[in-house]
Amino acid sequence: MSFGEAKKREWYEKLANPDIPLHEITQVQHQMKTAESIDVMFANKIPVDRACWYIRALGAIEIVCACYSLPYHCLTMIASQK
Repeated sequence: MSFGEAKKREWYEKLANPDIPLHEITQVQHQMKTAESIDVMFANKIPVDRACWYIRALGAIEIVCACYSLPYHCLTMIASQK
């Protein structure tokens, strides 16, 4: 197991532990695709509410990455809609 794999495993163990507040594990593991993440969450017995939080965080990361690939005028239009 590589160092990166050990860190991922530790992070998912923290996510599975309801005694650890989510704000303490805000560095989201986003190296995996969503389908792979769901399999890993199932294998680690992540509670549903924490799994939903994680999936929402992954979605937010994907949206931000997509916005950075848009032209500047699209970004200002999106920002002005808030």
